[in-house]
Amino acid sequence: FWLKAPPAPFTSQCGPIGMMFLGGGGSFSTGGPGKGMHTRLYTAVLNRHHWVESCQASSVMYADSGLFTIYATLVPQYAGDFIGVIARIFKGLTQISPDELQRAKNALKSSIHMNLEMRAVMMEDIGRQLILSGKVGTTQEFGSMVDAVTVEDLLNVLRSCLKTEPTVVAFGAVEKVPAYEQIKKVIQQSCP
Repeated sequence: FWLKAPPAPFTSQCGPIGMMFLGGGGSFSTGGPGKGMHTRLYTAVLNRHHWVESCQASSVMYADSGLFTIYATLVPQYAGDFIGVIARIFKGLTQISPDELQRAKNALKSSIHMNLEMRAVMMEDIGRQLILSGKVGTTQEFGSMVDAVTVEDLLNVLRSCLKTEPTVVAFGAVEKVPAYEQIKKVIQQSCP
Protein backbone atom coordinates (compact mmCIF):
# COMPACT_ATOMS: atom_id res chain seq x y z
CA PHE A 1 0.00 0.00 0.00
CA TRP A 2 1.66 3.19 -1.19
CA LEU A 3 0.85 6.34 0.74
CA LYS A 4 1.39 9.40 -1.43
CA ALA A 5 0.71 11.68 1.51
CA PRO A 6 0.99 9.64 4.68
CA PRO A 7 -0.91 10.84 7.72
CA ALA A 8 1.23 12.83 10.15
CA PRO A 9 1.65 10.06 12.71
CA PHE A 10 3.08 7.74 10.02
CA THR A 11 6.38 9.57 10.25
CA SER A 12 6.25 9.47 14.06
CA GLN A 13 6.62 5.69 14.24
CA CYS A 14 3.05 4.52 13.51
CA GLY A 15 4.11 2.80 10.29
CA PRO A 16 6.89 0.85 12.00
CA ILE A 17 4.66 0.11 15.01
CA GLY A 18 2.02 -1.23 12.61
CA MET A 19 4.70 -3.41 11.05
CA MET A 20 5.70 -4.75 14.49
CA PHE A 21 2.06 -5.19 15.51
CA LEU A 22 1.20 -7.26 12.43
CA GLY A 23 4.66 -8.88 12.52
CA GLY A 24 4.88 -12.31 11.03
CA GLY A 25 7.80 -14.47 10.03
CA GLY A 26 8.45 -17.97 8.76
CA SER A 27 6.38 -21.06 9.43
CA PHE A 28 9.25 -22.52 11.44
CA SER A 29 10.81 -20.74 14.38
CA THR A 30 12.75 -21.98 17.34
CA GLY A 31 10.93 -19.44 19.49
CA GLY A 32 12.51 -17.28 22.10
CA PRO A 33 12.11 -13.59 22.82
CA GLY A 34 11.69 -11.13 19.96
CA LYS A 35 10.62 -13.67 17.34
CA GLY A 36 7.21 -12.07 16.79
CA MET A 37 5.31 -15.23 17.67
CA HIS A 38 2.51 -13.22 19.35
CA THR A 39 1.88 -10.90 16.39
CA ARG A 40 -1.33 -10.98 14.36
CA LEU A 41 0.21 -12.47 11.23
CA TYR A 42 1.95 -15.19 13.21
CA THR A 43 -1.00 -16.21 15.36
CA ALA A 44 -3.78 -15.81 12.78
CA VAL A 45 -1.96 -16.83 9.59
CA LEU A 46 1.17 -18.89 10.17
CA ASN A 47 -0.23 -20.90 13.10
CA ARG A 48 -3.53 -21.66 11.36
CA HIS A 49 -2.76 -22.22 7.69
CA HIS A 50 -0.23 -24.95 6.93
CA TRP A 51 0.04 -23.79 3.35
CA VAL A 52 1.57 -20.41 4.30
CA GLU A 53 5.35 -20.73 4.51
CA SER A 54 6.06 -17.13 5.50
CA CYS A 55 4.06 -13.97 5.98
CA GLN A 56 5.30 -10.66 7.31
CA ALA A 57 4.57 -6.95 7.34
CA SER A 58 7.10 -4.24 6.53
CA SER A 59 7.11 -0.47 6.18
CA VAL A 60 9.37 2.19 4.72
CA MET A 61 9.13 5.95 5.24
CA TYR A 62 10.12 8.69 2.82
CA ALA A 63 9.93 12.46 3.14
CA ASP A 64 6.66 12.69 1.18
CA SER A 65 5.27 9.17 1.19
CA GLY A 66 5.40 5.75 2.75
CA LEU A 67 5.15 2.10 1.81
CA PHE A 68 3.42 -0.57 3.87
CA THR A 69 3.59 -4.17 2.67
CA ILE A 70 2.46 -7.68 3.46
CA TYR A 71 4.82 -10.24 1.94
CA ALA A 72 3.99 -13.93 1.86
CA THR A 73 5.15 -17.20 0.36
CA LEU A 74 2.58 -19.95 0.12
CA VAL A 75 1.51 -23.05 -1.74
CA PRO A 76 0.21 -21.64 -5.06
CA GLN A 77 -3.13 -23.47 -5.07
CA TYR A 78 -4.16 -21.47 -1.97
CA ALA A 79 -3.53 -17.99 -3.41
CA GLY A 80 -7.26 -17.16 -3.52
CA ASP A 81 -7.75 -18.38 0.03
CA PHE A 82 -4.83 -16.25 1.19
CA ILE A 83 -6.56 -13.05 0.03
CA GLY A 84 -9.51 -13.96 2.26
CA VAL A 85 -7.21 -14.70 5.21
CA ILE A 86 -5.50 -11.29 4.88
CA ALA A 87 -8.88 -9.58 4.52
CA ARG A 88 -9.98 -11.14 7.84
CA ILE A 89 -6.77 -9.85 9.45
CA PHE A 90 -7.55 -6.34 8.18
CA LYS A 91 -11.18 -6.53 9.35
CA GLY A 92 -9.91 -7.49 12.79
CA LEU A 93 -7.91 -4.29 13.08
CA THR A 94 -10.80 -2.61 14.87
CA GLN A 95 -9.62 -4.35 18.03
CA ILE A 96 -6.06 -3.70 19.23
CA SER A 97 -5.49 -4.50 22.87
CA PRO A 98 -3.22 -2.40 25.10
CA ASP A 99 -0.97 -5.47 25.47
CA GLU A 100 -0.63 -5.86 21.69
CA LEU A 101 0.21 -2.18 21.28
CA GLN A 102 2.76 -2.26 24.10
CA ARG A 103 4.34 -5.44 22.68
CA ALA A 104 4.68 -3.75 19.26
CA LYS A 105 6.19 -0.62 20.84
CA ASN A 106 8.68 -2.69 22.83
CA ALA A 107 9.65 -4.69 19.75
CA LEU A 108 10.23 -1.51 17.75
CA LYS A 109 12.34 0.12 20.47
CA SER A 110 14.36 -3.08 20.84
CA SER A 111 14.90 -3.22 17.07
CA ILE A 112 16.06 0.42 17.01
CA HIS A 113 18.63 -0.27 19.74
CA MET A 114 19.86 -3.49 18.14
CA ASN A 115 20.21 -1.90 14.71
CA LEU A 116 22.26 0.97 16.11
CA GLU A 117 24.91 -1.56 17.14
CA MET A 118 25.80 -2.06 13.46
CA ARG A 119 27.80 0.82 12.00
CA ALA A 120 26.47 0.47 8.44
CA VAL A 121 22.87 0.51 9.66
CA MET A 122 23.61 3.41 12.00
CA MET A 123 25.14 5.46 9.14
CA GLU A 124 22.15 4.75 6.89
CA ASP A 125 19.83 5.76 9.72
CA ILE A 126 21.71 9.03 10.29
CA GLY A 127 21.49 9.82 6.58
CA ARG A 128 17.78 9.02 6.46
CA GLN A 129 17.08 11.17 9.53
CA LEU A 130 18.95 14.12 8.03
CA ILE A 131 17.06 13.81 4.76
CA LEU A 132 13.65 13.38 6.38
CA SER A 133 13.89 15.86 9.23
CA GLY A 134 17.12 17.84 8.91
CA LYS A 135 18.38 16.58 12.27
CA VAL A 136 19.53 13.43 14.00
CA GLY A 137 17.41 12.27 16.92
CA THR A 138 18.57 10.37 19.97
CA THR A 139 17.32 6.93 20.95
CA GLN A 140 15.54 8.58 23.88
CA GLU A 141 13.68 10.89 21.50
CA PHE A 142 12.64 7.95 19.33
CA GLY A 143 11.56 6.03 22.43
CA SER A 144 9.37 8.96 23.49
CA MET A 145 7.86 9.19 20.00
CA VAL A 146 7.08 5.47 20.03
CA ASP A 147 5.59 5.64 23.54
CA ALA A 148 3.33 8.54 22.51
CA VAL A 149 1.53 6.49 19.85
CA THR A 150 -2.02 5.53 20.84
CA VAL A 151 -4.26 2.74 19.60
CA GLU A 152 -6.28 5.35 17.69
CA ASP A 153 -3.10 6.71 16.00
CA LEU A 154 -2.20 3.21 14.87
CA LEU A 155 -5.72 2.45 13.66
CA ASN A 156 -5.83 5.72 11.67
CA VAL A 157 -2.58 4.88 9.89
CA LEU A 158 -3.63 1.31 9.14
CA ARG A 159 -6.99 2.57 7.81
CA SER A 160 -5.18 5.12 5.61
CA CYS A 161 -3.01 2.34 4.18
CA LEU A 162 -5.99 0.13 3.43
CA LYS A 163 -7.86 2.92 1.63
CA THR A 164 -5.13 3.28 -1.00
CA GLU A 165 -4.92 1.31 -4.23
CA PRO A 166 -3.10 -1.94 -3.42
CA THR A 167 -0.13 -3.04 -5.47
CA VAL A 168 0.01 -6.77 -6.08
CA VAL A 169 3.17 -8.57 -7.10
CA ALA A 170 3.18 -12.33 -7.62
CA PHE A 171 5.78 -14.65 -9.07
CA GLY A 172 6.14 -18.35 -9.53
CA ALA A 173 3.04 -20.43 -10.26
CA VAL A 174 0.62 -17.49 -10.49
CA GLU A 175 -2.27 -19.23 -12.23
CA LYS A 176 -4.33 -19.37 -9.02
CA VAL A 177 -3.76 -15.74 -8.04
CA PRO A 178 -7.11 -13.92 -8.28
CA ALA A 179 -7.53 -11.05 -10.73
CA TYR A 180 -6.31 -7.66 -9.49
CA GLU A 181 -9.83 -6.16 -9.41
CA GLN A 182 -11.04 -9.02 -7.21
CA ILE A 183 -8.08 -8.60 -4.81
CA LYS A 184 -8.63 -4.84 -4.70
CA LYS A 185 -12.35 -5.25 -3.94
CA VAL A 186 -11.74 -7.77 -1.13
CA ILE A 187 -8.99 -5.61 0.46
CA GLN A 188 -11.04 -2.40 0.26
CA GLN A 189 -14.10 -4.11 1.74
CA SER A 190 -11.97 -5.29 4.66
CA CYS A 191 -11.01 -1.76 5.70
CA PRO A 192 -12.06 -1.35 9.35
